[in-house]
Amino acid sequence: MKYELKIEVANIVTSLELDDPFLFLFQQLRETFSEFLSAEVLTKAGESNKSAEINIGVKIVDNLKAQESSIPGLYFYGKEAIVKGSNFLGRMDLSKRKGEIDILPSYARESLASFLRIIYNILLTREGGLVLHACGIVKDNRAYIFFGPSQSGKSTVAQLSKDYTILSDDLIVIKRVNGSCKVFGTPYWDRLKESQGKRGIFEIAGLFKLVKDNKTYLKRFSYSQGMAEVLTLPGIPKEHQPIDKLLNISSHLIKETPCYELHFLPNKTFWRCIEKELITQ
Repeated sequence: MKYELKIEVANIVTSLELDDPFLFLFQQLRETFSEFLSAEVLTKAGESNKSAEINIGVKIVDNLKAQESSIPGLYFYGKEAIVKGSNFLGRMDLSKRKGEIDILPSYARESLASFLRIIYNILLTREGGLVLHACGIVKDNRAYIFFGPSQSGKSTVAQLSKDYTILSDDLIVIKRVNGSCKVFGTPYWDRLKESQGKRGIFEIAGLFKLVKDNKTYLKRFSYSQGMAEVLTLPGIPKEHQPIDKLLNISSHLIKETPCYELHFLPNKTFWRCIEKELITQ
């Protein structure tokens, strides 16, 4: 018997199919992606009433097959993407949207999450979406996106904003919906034992590059500055993305959304600064 788990991220449904002996992993995945489950949760393969756009077979193996490169990373061979990690080897036919992943028993759940994260990155960007390393926070039903290099304060901002909805403090997805850019939450792919990301689609109130400082203030970006900043944020390297689609979605985002440099102290005063600025817009 096979079991199927369907997850949905940014309106894309993925079917994960596992053999009966791996039911323990299936149950772990149900917990990990509980916020992002699509349709029925536990079902025999093929019984769910919501069709999947991506289908992935999951196998736990004793060893990984040799391939063209033994170095972990992302490789493309024609229409096939190969993702190799230290504990897994995944393959995806990008045209058919079908793939499989072999996973070593150690860190099985984490390995599958890493593979899914990369596959979603690839497919979303090829559809004209934008996957950004950023923190997304929803306040009053509008999303505020905070970004910056490692240690710039994304996790700090999330910790200071627990009264609001945290979409993710790692990766968020932006897609054009009904003619305007919207943001989607994603799972906490790399923090599987902590709280989860949140599912949903929201209007974007503003983009904020984080700069730690001894006072709190905002500095508005020009269009060119905003484009330069956003183009440093995609979740996979630019050489693996369709540059025309990347530029198109980034341009729409910067034209539609106020973009700032946010100098801030590690306290909640930055929210008052943001609210005051946006009210005057």
